[in-house]
Parts: sequence; C-alpha cells; structure tokens
Amino acid sequence: MDKITLMIVFKQSIILFPMVDLFNRNIDFEVKCVARNGKELKEKYKLYNPDVIISDIFLPSTSGIKAVDELICEGYNPCVVFISTLISDKVKYFCNSNTNIELVYKDISSDELFYKIKKLFRQKKNQKSASSSHNKYNFIECDLVFNIEKLLTKNQIDVFKLYGEGKSISKIANSLFLSEKTIKHYRYEITQELNISSTNELVCLASKYNLLKEMLTAD
Repeated sequence: MDKITLMIVFKQSIILFPMVDLFNRNIDFEVKCVARNGKELKEKYKLYNPDVIISDIFLPSTSGIKAVDELICEGYNPCVVFISTLISDKVKYFCNSNTNIELVYKDISSDELFYKIKKLFRQKKNQKSASSSHNKYNFIECDLVFNIEKLLTKNQIDVFKLYGEGKSISKIANSLFLSEKTIKHYRYEITQELNISSTNELVCLASKYNLLKEMLTAD
C-alpha cells in the first residue's frame, strides 16, 4: 500500500519537528511538507497536494480554520486533522459541517492519531469511489442542508439563499421587498445562528447550501 502523504502545520518548532519525526518513523506515512502559518498552509497544499493536513488551529497570519475554509471555498477538498487544547463551539460546528475534517485534543495518543488519519484517508477514498459511480453528495452534506434549515427561519433562509447567489444587500432588499436595514438585521441573525464571522464566510456557506439543495431537490 502507498504511504499516506502528510503536511504538518505548527508554528512552534518544539512541536513541529518532533511531529515530523514521529510520522516519518511510521512506515504508513510520509511527511511531504511542513508549514508554520495559515498562508503557507494554503500555498503548500496547492503545491504538494498531500493526502492529509495535520494542523494546529491557532496559526500566525491566518488561522488553520480560516485557511482550510478558504481552500474549500476555492473548490479544494482537503483532508484535515486539527489538533488543539482549546476547542470552541464555532470550531466544532465548522469541523462537524465538513466530512473530511477531524478535531482532536493535543493529549491524544500517537496510536489513536495514526488511526484517525488512516480512517479519514480511507473515508475520502471511499467518497471518490462513490462519486465516480453515481453519488452526487454524501450524508454529511445532506445533514448540512438539514441543520441550516433547522436553525434558520423561513425569512432568514430566503435572505441566506440570495447571499449564496452573490447578490448585494440592495438587490436582496429589492428581491424580497424589504428595507436594507431589515436585510442587515437578518444577516446578523444568520451569522449568530450559524457561528459565521464574516460576510465572505456567509456567502461561501450559502453558495454551498444552494448547490446541495438543488442536487437534493433534483433527486
């Protein structure tokens, strides 16, 4: 079996290099590259295309979560294991909404970490096989649509979908015959309900929702 290629992302050398050594001593893994911040994470993922990223959440310049979210918005589908001591509800929501992302605490044993990486890698390979045979989406994606519709009101979903179409506040207001102030109020409520920190993140998630909803409806 081919080795699982990895990218290790930690800002501290005291964690980064022992982690590299740990995986290189295991016959199932090969460390392809390392990075120390979110910007390098994105650049090196595109350059080296590792099977799995192992990353801290808190990184200089751009957080690990933000860097991975930007990759996903750009159309990439990275496999990621985030390792951290502090895990917020927002981070949990992001990871639970993405089928190829695992979240673990820093006190995890090496054997358990190896197992989770292999499981994530196999899961992604199975997804590729399923999509090539005829599946257009997976159960996690169905859950994403269901969870959004469970959390948001009908009016909020109407606004959310139009954000996903790339419409401006004024165009959304015109489409729904509402004031821009009301649209901004709905936008605030949506970001609170879905733990979204920026308009770009809102647009990205709404675009994904629209696409999945269209595929589910088509079936």
